[in-house]
This record gives sequence, C-alpha cells and structure tokens, in this order.
Amino acid sequence: MRAGTGALPLPTLNSQLSTDMTAQIGEKLIFNGKETSISFWPSLPDQHPGIIKLEAKDIKYDNRSICSTACWRGYIGTWAIENGYFYLVGLVGQYKMTDKYPILADWFSGTIRVPQGELIYYDRAGFKVYDREIHVQIENGKVIDSQSIDNRDREFNFPKIRGKNLRNFEDFWNNSES
Repeated sequence: MRAGTGALPLPTLNSQLSTDMTAQIGEKLIFNGKETSISFWPSLPDQHPGIIKLEAKDIKYDNRSICSTACWRGYIGTWAIENGYFYLVGLVGQYKMTDKYPILADWFSGTIRVPQGELIYYDRAGFKVYDREIHVQIENGKVIDSQSIDNRDREFNFPKIRGKNLRNFEDFWNNSES
C-alpha cells in the first residue's frame, strides 16, 4: 500500500492514527447517486496501471487542503459503490488517474461506514459517529454485505478510547461498548 508515501514536502501519515493529531480530511464517496464523505481513506495499491504518482513539480494545488496537516497522505480520493462493486473514480493531489477509470478497487477489503442522519459525535482526531450509518462490507472490491446501523441508543466509551493509537475506524468501533 502506498497511502501517505510520496513527494510532498509534508510529513507522511502511516497507518497509525493518534488521537492527538489534526483531523484528516475524509475521502469522498458516491453512494446511491449522492456524494458524501467517509472518515477514513482506503489505501491505494503499490502499483496500478491506472494510478500515477506525480512528481512534486507536477502536483496541482487547486485544492489547498492536500498540502495541509489535515491531509498528510497528500491526496483525496473519490470512490463509488455501484452495482455491487467498489470503485476509485477520482484522485486529487500527489496521484492522478490515467484515462482508464473508474478503477475497480479489487485491492480493498474492509467495511465502509456511510454516514446517514445527524452527526452525534466528532473527535478532533477525525472520528465521527452519525445517528444512523450503513455499513458496507467489501471483499476484494465486491460488496458482500450491507446493514443499517442505528447509533442513537448505542453507548460509546469515548474517554477509554481517547489517547489510544487506533489503526482505523474499525479499532475505534471495536473499542466502544455496544
């Protein structure tokens, strides 16, 4: 995986998230025809013919966020869930897509949490919990399950979570009480 590696003159973000750092800009997600954001970023593959890493001199800084401490990975991806598959459909920053897109994200396996409803918790590390979410389980780019989650009555043990190094939202979710 190459997320966070690169030529930007900024520190890079490894897979550890510290709750003492600047909240990171989420990726964009197109879900059921609507654009939303997700609070984590699926990794990019080490080498893919449809993804090109740019030289520092070739990076367009149209989006100033990509060169801030809120985007240590140096890029923002746009993803889509369509017809039972998970695709990378756009990149801004230190990577760009060739004209072969959308790209099936067959390197990705995990759960995408699609926000629905009102934001009920936000942590400065970037963790967000919405009163309702759709959890979409993806395996090698293919949607294998999805379920609606109602967080309105769920209790989260935020003081216990704060101060821990969490690898991703999955760690956060598993460290909360159901």
